[in-house]
Amino acid sequence: MKKRVWKFFFVWQDESEEAWLSQMAEQGWIFKHYRLFYYVFEKQYPNQLLYKLDYQVNIKDFPGYVNLYKDAGWEYVTSYLGWHYFKGHKDGVYTEELYSDQNSYIQKYRRIIQTLFLALWVVVILNLPTIIHPPLEMKWILFIPAFSVILLVVAIIFVRRKIMNLTRAL
Repeated sequence: MKKRVWKFFFVWQDESEEAWLSQMAEQGWIFKHYRLFYYVFEKQYPNQLLYKLDYQVNIKDFPGYVNLYKDAGWEYVTSYLGWHYFKGHKDGVYTEELYSDQNSYIQKYRRIIQTLFLALWVVVILNLPTIIHPPLEMKWILFIPAFSVILLVVAIIFVRRKIMNLTRAL
């Protein structure tokens, strides 16, 4: 039996997403696939699974990347837009974290910020004509790029805060 769940997490809520996926596994719903806020689960026996997310774009050696985590007891589940999902049995993984040090987490969040800045520039550049010369009868259309810019800036702030907290913990 399969189950589709619509759920939204912000980019800085990766740890909450991991915890939620683990809770679903405890209820017997094993995560199989993700596409734009839709999670697909398959009904199995309840499991004590840990889920972890990594963010990497432009991976040159994807099989090597997956094998790196496989060697540490993690099983690759799926990927979407640079986010890679891994799972492992709580007693079968060598470490409960994907990364062995804080600097690796800092690098993960820096990669996310780079993507957010790129998206911010794309939104601004693509909407520049509309911002400079908004159509008189459709000024409400400015809401869309404004909302996108605000959301991206908030995401950058929250991810930056995660980096600062990790840096303080070093």
